[in-house]
Amino acid sequence: MQNYCRELKLMEQFYPVLKTNPLFRQFDDYDLAQMLNCLCAVLTEYKKGESILLQGGEVLKAGIIVEGSVRSHRADVDGNSKILSTHNVGEMFCEELLFSGITVSPFSLTANGQTSIVFIDCSEIAKFCHLACSFHSKLVANLARMLSEKIVRLDSKMEIVQMRTIRKKLLAYFDFLAKQENSMTFEIPFSRQGLADYIGANRSAVSRELWKMQREGILSFNNRCFVLEK
Repeated sequence: MQNYCRELKLMEQFYPVLKTNPLFRQFDDYDLAQMLNCLCAVLTEYKKGESILLQGGEVLKAGIIVEGSVRSHRADVDGNSKILSTHNVGEMFCEELLFSGITVSPFSLTANGQTSIVFIDCSEIAKFCHLACSFHSKLVANLARMLSEKIVRLDSKMEIVQMRTIRKKLLAYFDFLAKQENSMTFEIPFSRQGLADYIGANRSAVSRELWKMQREGILSFNNRCFVLEK
């Protein structure tokens, strides 16, 4: 018990990050501390390239990234790995699996760099809180909203990958990011290979299309920073 209390204390430095996650929307520090206790929160650190979850592995808890980033990828029948998404600081993963009753992961998770994650027991959210927290109902409402927002994002990705050409896929994805940032200038969370994997295309073909669009004045870019010109 003393060790767990010390671990909760260590998490205090990440309270500002945790409160950016929709699950803890409108929580103050006191409410957050109580809720982390209710959810049996555990802080875990990973090195670059270290595996967090293996495809086909058992899903036990959801995680919130408080430092670093994580990539989600899946291997096809030929063993080729395809990047599904990148999770950054403040974002949560695996909660939709746990609440759908899926206990076997359809993807792998790997740390992109030095990464710290707060894992929580989602099963505790649906239970009557043993501490009789007045803010437990707020947590449930936040979770419902968060899952709804995730469905919208997944629907957007389905629309992107179903586009017929690489150009249309790229422009649909960039339009999604621009609307998300409310700006025509935005940063993509992928390398060129990651971007190609995300839209389901060949890396060389993606690079050629990007340069074509830049020459045509449709967009401009510098590494991961993009600007939609029209």
